[in-house]
Amino acid sequence: MVQPESIKWHGEALSERKSVNYKRYNAFRMSTLARIQDLAAKEFSIDPTSLDPHVQLDTLGIDSLSFIEFMFKVEEEFGVSVSDENLKGIKTLADLERHVVGALAAAGKG
Repeated sequence: MVQPESIKWHGEALSERKSVNYKRYNAFRMSTLARIQDLAAKEFSIDPTSLDPHVQLDTLGIDSLSFIEFMFKVEEEFGVSVSDENLKGIKTLADLERHVVGALAAAGKG
């Protein structure tokens, strides 16, 4: 039986390819979150260095109407759309990042 570690894919061992993709994915996620935080900081006049992505949006003083307006900017920035159903589940910027990353992946942009 062939061991997965011994399989080569375009000259790379399978395990090497996994680590490269994982690193690229994490870098992509970090840049997505950083872009969302930057947009939020500008939109809501919040210091980006003190913007915790895991804090509830309402704690940051972001009401539902402001958030919907912000979402238009996020969708424009990333070229994706987040469904109304998914919007209901977004309570933090980290939640928003997960939805944007998922939308980008579904659109083949990730």
